[in-house]
Amino acid sequence: MNSLSGRVSSSLIIFTVFALSTIASPAEPTPTFVIFKYQHIVGKEIDDCHHDAKGRRCHSHFQLDFTGSSISLDADIETDKSFQPISYVAKGQNSTRSYIDLNIAIEGQRATFNESGVTRWLSLPVKFFTLQQDVPILTQELLLGYWHSHGRPDRISILPAGEVRIWQRGTDQLPGHAGERLTRYTVHGVTWGNETVWLNRQGEIAALVGGDAEEDRVEVVRPRYQSALKQFVNRAGADAVADLEAASMKARPIATGTFALTHATVINPESDAAALRDLTVFVRQGKIDAVGRNITLPANVRTLDARCKLLLPGL
Repeated sequence: MNSLSGRVSSSLIIFTVFALSTIASPAEPTPTFVIFKYQHIVGKEIDDCHHDAKGRRCHSHFQLDFTGSSISLDADIETDKSFQPISYVAKGQNSTRSYIDLNIAIEGQRATFNESGVTRWLSLPVKFFTLQQDVPILTQELLLGYWHSHGRPDRISILPAGEVRIWQRGTDQLPGHAGERLTRYTVHGVTWGNETVWLNRQGEIAALVGGDAEEDRVEVVRPRYQSALKQFVNRAGADAVADLEAASMKARPIATGTFALTHATVINPESDAAALRDLTVFVRQGKIDAVGRNITLPANVRTLDARCKLLLPGL
């Protein structure tokens, strides 16, 4: 009896410990966004928002786990029902090399900033929104809500600093999502270069493709759209190429047709040798015809002095 009693008691103790352990470690909330670098998972963001007739109050937890250690940032954001900012608090790391400690309070026509213990005040511009760089992603979702609610302005001032431009690119239909269509936007001014952002019919960010401070590509996807990650990446790449082509069309070359560049320093991308100095580059009808120091140029050809300039053949 004593032996049996001991075994039963041990079993009860083990069961009790297991049960308490289960209660103390509830399942982790489902991420609002999964964060990728070059389509490899590196982090997550968990958001919690509460809405009422006056507006919304949100808490966001952003976390990266790709460097052998974990970094995180927590933010609390409050807006009115038209997404007009009321307060913004963010503290933590949004990258391995930066730390944020920011508190913004909107009071009438003035904003109070407390950044890393230093307080200052600023008169508010007509159109403005509060965010600090590109995370948490929730702030960009709220920014797009502000843009829609305030007449899609051409430019929005960002507090504490910067300016954002947003424009609609088109719509995309997702395979395997019951024909759901997402509206695609370009956002410029939040981070380095442009971001491509998709919104669903609920005004939620479905996906975002952009770059970080190291110019690495970052993809952010709401979990239910994760199967379309490659489609988002391809579409963002096509938009980037279209933007580059449009910019090149606006650029005005200093010379076209037939001309010569003299006294140039030329870099040969096919050689590891030092750059060649004091060369003449002769261009005939838009194509390089000859490169050298003793080139006989046609009579009356236009010449441009490239002294102190580096030339690299077009790639």
